[in-house]
Amino acid sequence: MSSQQQHSLVQIAGEQVQRDLQEFNPVHWQVLLKRAKDGGIEPTCLCRGSGRPLPMHIARRGRTYVLKKMPMGGDQHHPACLSYGTVAGLGRGKESTEALQKGSDGRLDIKLDVPLTTVISSNAGSRRDRVASEGTTSRNAVTVLGLLHVLWEKAGLNRWEPLNGAPPVRRLTAVYQKLDEELQDITFGRISGEQLIFVPDTRIDPADLRSKHDALHEQNRLLCGYFGSDLRPVLFVIGELRSAFQSRYGVGLRLKGLGDDATIWMGEKPAQALHGQITTAVNRMGRLQGHTMVLAGVQFSPKGSLNWNVGALMSTSDVFIPVESSYEALVADRLVLQGRSFEKPLRFTSEDTVHPDFILRDAQDPVYMEVFGMDSPKYLQCKRDKLADYASRGRALWCWDAASGSKMPGFPKKGVHLGTF
Repeated sequence: MSSQQQHSLVQIAGEQVQRDLQEFNPVHWQVLLKRAKDGGIEPTCLCRGSGRPLPMHIARRGRTYVLKKMPMGGDQHHPACLSYGTVAGLGRGKESTEALQKGSDGRLDIKLDVPLTTVISSNAGSRRDRVASEGTTSRNAVTVLGLLHVLWEKAGLNRWEPLNGAPPVRRLTAVYQKLDEELQDITFGRISGEQLIFVPDTRIDPADLRSKHDALHEQNRLLCGYFGSDLRPVLFVIGELRSAFQSRYGVGLRLKGLGDDATIWMGEKPAQALHGQITTAVNRMGRLQGHTMVLAGVQFSPKGSLNWNVGALMSTSDVFIPVESSYEALVADRLVLQGRSFEKPLRFTSEDTVHPDFILRDAQDPVYMEVFGMDSPKYLQCKRDKLADYASRGRALWCWDAASGSKMPGFPKKGVHLGTF
């Protein structure tokens, strides 16, 4: 058994199976989960070996059963396991520390910089006060894109660790599953991540699409019940963009794993604000280059349409490492192909300090990596400030001045001391 197979091995209802069974034989996967759930049989993860089984649990979403790690148990799993996770953001700078706090139950509490509801009537009363107590404290706040970054970092999706003998692949099925597992470990005041955020799976047969449609609408109904009839909640939906199009209703976004009846409709103002990103995403899809992830805060119309309220788009590499430019994507893809261990530092708040583009982890010392892809006066000043900061801190540094048209330099060798900048 390869290391990749070992790290994806679970035991469900007495049967040891690989976790990719849910993708290649979803019927049998659901049979096993239902058998374990109905029989009260605790599933276990064998990523650390059969001698150290890690308990898991089974949740139900509509007619679908979902295997999940135990709450706050992600750090017990092997880094190559789908259930591996961390506590993102804690121990960072002042802004992130205030926006992300560890709750009394150990879960990560997140303060968003957008409201979770809009007022329908002027008689919201105590309900409005209740929402205010959950969403308008003096803490710094996480942006919508920052929330996507938090989930990505908690799920370990901003890091790449090559496995011996394993192809350099990370599938959307695994991305969705890792994100969904993280929701149980975060809160937004008194609202849990599982209440506020919907993550689909990748199954697209008609019965599964209907089930997800029903589950999405049921989650919105429960949110409406929580906030009351005077407030319309914002439900967040995460998914990879599969198409974007213009119609008389506005710009429509469709996500992988959700049917056309879950199209997210953008009005004129947000469509104009995100026009450049949407155009870039469509062009990248046409060239089969990387992926575009969407975090959409939607509100349901009386007829059940999903209307964009707030949201963000995030470009990623072929293996779902977040990138901020085509040059960064080239670096990330080459690092993966060369079997390197690296991470992409992510920003959570609008006040977060400057981060390196990547950190290479398999040299003797961590190597900070910068890709300079612009030459505007403001950008060049930022570049000078970054280089001065690295010099003052004695950081090992790799740079590519892509804006000048120069070729990408070779990477430092594994285990070799590069020296400080």
